[in-house]
Amino acid sequence: MAPHNDRREEFAWLAKESAPYAGQWIALDGKRLVAHGPELVEVNAAQPARQAWTNLC
Repeated sequence: MAPHNDRREEFAWLAKESAPYAGQWIALDGKRLVAHGPELVEVNAAQPARQAWTNLC
């Protein structure tokens, strides 16, 4: 069974770093910004291969 991820790192990043990305889709891997943009399809296309990440908007 996979360990539970409570998304603390993502929510901490959002609280501190998200202001410049207001109105955009963002993809985070923990506290690392993976991709951002105005269109979800663009953010999804920027997804690194075989990497688990989370879309939060």
